[in-house]
Amino acid sequence: MFSSKFLEGSLKEIPLPGKKLSHFVQFLRYLFPGFEDQLTEDTDHHMLPLADEYQTDHLKKKIEKFLINGVMSKSDRITSVQIIINILEAEKYKLNGYLNACIAFASRKTFTRLTTTPKFEEISENTQFKISLKRWEDIDNIYQKSIRTNPGSVLNSEDHNELFQPLIKRKYPIYIKDVGKDLKPHMQEN
Repeated sequence: MFSSKFLEGSLKEIPLPGKKLSHFVQFLRYLFPGFEDQLTEDTDHHMLPLADEYQTDHLKKKIEKFLINGVMSKSDRITSVQIIINILEAEKYKLNGYLNACIAFASRKTFTRLTTTPKFEEISENTQFKISLKRWEDIDNIYQKSIRTNPGSVLNSEDHNELFQPLIKRKYPIYIKDVGKDLKPHMQEN
């Protein structure tokens, strides 16, 4: 854009409609060598639209990595509202790694909390489907973790209150205490 190959290269002043000067200056600092500016939560969301518009893939990847680390560091403290905003941002800028990290945390929210959050309907159907599949996979994994592989333990178990035994005999016992403990992280109310 600033080289002579482009119209802007010959201008003394380059119009940047819809952009804040401070954000654009910050953007340039990330691009040019000699500046060691670090991304922060205050700057990353301003830099992403600029990195996308000006096709600076290196900076866009750096921002995506920062965003992924931010989601991972907040873990289950991230709210349903914030995770949906993050998903919409990841979809808009085609940040697949960031989107997958957000899907993993969205799948841990309760159905009602997530789906009644404003803007949930703005998430693509494909991403909504991926959230559902991730939750399904997680619950299957919890179930598999909770069953015991020793069929004899049903007969030898001394604590029958801990053991869930429906009217039909199961090949493996299911311990409700373990299921509840393992499901708790997947029932985030925030």
